[in-house]
Amino acid sequence: MDMHISGSGKIPAGEYDSIRISGSGSLHGLVRCNSMAISGSAHGETLCCNESIRISGSAHFSQDVTTANLVVSGSAHTQGSITASGEVKLAGGVHCEKNLKAATLIVAGGLNVGGDIEAETARMHGGICCPGLLNAEEIEIETDGHTKIGSIGGSRIVITKKDGKNGKKRLSLFSKISGKRHVTIIEQAIEGDDIAIENVICPRVSGRVVAVGEDCEIALLQYGERYEIHEKAKVGRIERI
Repeated sequence: MDMHISGSGKIPAGEYDSIRISGSGSLHGLVRCNSMAISGSAHGETLCCNESIRISGSAHFSQDVTTANLVVSGSAHTQGSITASGEVKLAGGVHCEKNLKAATLIVAGGLNVGGDIEAETARMHGGICCPGLLNAEEIEIETDGHTKIGSIGGSRIVITKKDGKNGKKRLSLFSKISGKRHVTIIEQAIEGDDIAIENVICPRVSGRVVAVGEDCEIALLQYGERYEIHEKAKVGRIERI
């Protein structure tokens, strides 16, 4: 059964084929469907979708969202976790209060995750906030200077900055960081195999091959085979592991 809302309406708990909301819709209880498209606004509890969820309007869920693929070009907020067996593609603003898990994660906007992020591949552009662990085999992050992550773990990790104005006053790793702009802050550690970073403040970076680029401030650099340090980077101690 299909369910389409173009004005305002309610969708009771149950199983559906296609759900489309172009007006204002509320979902009650556990809603299961094959596909969902939201171009208006929606409020719900638990959502389980077999194929895809597309949000170009706004959506709020009080519990978990589970799907194969998720595409957000508007705004989405869940007080639970987001779990996708396939691709999560975010181009708007997304707030997930618990964990986010996907095979492929592509971010081109703002992402705020209260717990951990887990993926096979993560390509992230914009502002990222995640106090937990970002874990993926391949990680590429290009930030606008509004990124703060607890820890990063992966095989290949690349962190770069968007082009911006130069000449910003640098800040010591041990100084107060609130108000610092245009820097990526990793609060605990970056651990991986091949690591290349720039414009990053982090207490510890550990990898087989590590390239520390311009404007980095690293307290401890640990390497297995080799390392490089840009002349405009600051590194406290260096250890071979």
